[in-house]
Amino acid sequence: MPEAFKHRFSFALIGQMADCFAHFSEAFDREGFVGHASRDLDKLELKQRSAQITQAMQRYLPQDFVKSAEILLASLSPMQTPAQISVLPEHDHLLKGWAIMPMADYAALCGQAHFDVAMRLMYEMTQRFSSEFAIRYLLLNEPERTISRLGQWLTDSSEHVRRLISEGTRPRLPWGLQLGEFVRDPAPILPLLEALKDDPSEYVRRSVANNLNDIAKDHPQLVIELSSRWLKNATKDRTKLVRHACRTLLKQGNPEALALFGFMPANLKSVSLSLSSHHVQFDKSVSVRLELQAAAGEAQQIMLDYVVYHKKANGKLLPKVFKWKVLSLQSNQSLIIDKTHSFKPVTTRKYHEGEHKIAVLINGKEFARTPFDLLR
Repeated sequence: MPEAFKHRFSFALIGQMADCFAHFSEAFDREGFVGHASRDLDKLELKQRSAQITQAMQRYLPQDFVKSAEILLASLSPMQTPAQISVLPEHDHLLKGWAIMPMADYAALCGQAHFDVAMRLMYEMTQRFSSEFAIRYLLLNEPERTISRLGQWLTDSSEHVRRLISEGTRPRLPWGLQLGEFVRDPAPILPLLEALKDDPSEYVRRSVANNLNDIAKDHPQLVIELSSRWLKNATKDRTKLVRHACRTLLKQGNPEALALFGFMPANLKSVSLSLSSHHVQFDKSVSVRLELQAAAGEAQQIMLDYVVYHKKANGKLLPKVFKWKVLSLQSNQSLIIDKTHSFKPVTTRKYHEGEHKIAVLINGKEFARTPFDLLR
């Protein structure tokens, strides 16, 4: 089983942060900071660990935020290319990566009375990890001012800064504070997404798509209309962006979203779904076979997804949609398509023993479903 993300916030990382802060501030209480930041660390999950480190920074860094900001800026590892990093070991003690998460939270929480200084920290820190979670405190406190500053960064040379614009403003960012104002009305962030839709970096374009996917959960018609406009004379990259932005709508079988990509109601003569076994062990896989035949008529664009109805602790079945494939189906054509689904442990899902179900979705509509038992 892969190592849990929470272990990124280790005793060693806390010690490295303490060493950096002490190096740039003679008055910094290193031992006090380490003791506070690492208290009961083994009992804490990822966000709890990060929050505790932030609390330790609030207690042990100078109460004058401008002075604390100088310490944080001095502690950041220089921006380097991958080739430079390997030949500049003297910077290994400086901070980047996961250490930035609690540092950025500190900057946004404690810097709200010093907007320009806090935003400079957001700008610098996002280039060493990400400030997408922290900047949300500033968006909640001063939305118009923060949106305006993000607008000034739209043409920044760093893809990490440009991605902060789209990722930091996601209304429903996983792990992040929900931006309720933008959930209700995403209009203020749409000009930012519009400006970034053809960004040269796929890293940025994918973030734009994720933002729109968030918006689609509350304003599906808005995203469908915007997608229709963006798809006119669209490049391959923009088409890919829009499709990723519409993924929730496509999984939901939204007819207008499906039609944008040429997926009309499927015209099928027969559909059959079978499993290699109806008794699947934990840690094992099951093979899924789909047999289908098109009805007579024109060729069809087919989007195949499949749904696993997972049994939850309360006994209810909760569907999870997985992508399968896209294909063209000719008149009267028959196909047999196989897929393997694994039930090996993952950190994001807990499996429960008992009856589950698998179903196939064809152009957003469920056509066949079959049960199986998950066994220990």
